[in-house]
Amino acid sequence: RAAGRGAAQAEKERDELAKELGAYRTEAAARAEVQSALETQRDAAAARASSAEGRAVRADEALGRQSQEFEAHESSLAAREAEAERKLADVEAAAASRVAAAERAAA
Repeated sequence: RAAGRGAAQAEKERDELAKELGAYRTEAAARAEVQSALETQRDAAAARASSAEGRAVRADEALGRQSQEFEAHESSLAAREAEAERKLADVEAAAASRVAAAERAAA
């Protein structure tokens, strides 16, 4: 009889330990799920940051190209302006020469 009680007690302890082990395993699985979700969120955030960094780099490059184009346009505009001023000076000099010749002829 005492042996039967001992066996029943041992079986009860075994069942309790099995139940406790099952709870630990369930908790570990839940933690693993949470960790996996957090890792997925981290990876997604890293991908977004990388994508944003890539967009920033491309925008910076585009701004650099645009600045170079603007500088080239400004340089071209300054050259055309200088050419126009030179032509205007030539026209004014020719006009002054014709006026002087006309005045000499009239005198």
